[in-house]
Amino acid sequence: MSYILTIDDKKFLSKLANKIAELKLITPSIFFLEMVKPLNFIGSQTMVFFGPIISAFVKADGYYRAAELFEQQSSVEFLICEYVSKEISLNTGLIIVPSSSFSKKFMT
Repeated sequence: MSYILTIDDKKFLSKLANKIAELKLITPSIFFLEMVKPLNFIGSQTMVFFGPIISAFVKADGYYRAAELFEQQSSVEFLICEYVSKEISLNTGLIIVPSSSFSKKFMT
């Protein structure tokens, strides 16, 4: 079953991508997401399991929202595309417009 990202989901993931870009961790983040992409559901369930402990240190709303989004393959793909566009725009100054296949997959 395919999950279609909502506008709020896209804003949340874009905000996460901006934070990673500020920390200059785009490339390691892309490598990590590509490596664990097949295990995204298990990872999200692990996040839920450790949620009560982690929520003592971070804001619980954003944490559980991320865990919910990372259950879906489309959100991981969207986040990788956001990282790539941010990396290109940081290095070249160009603004990347999503391609038609990207639009069909994530923007509908």
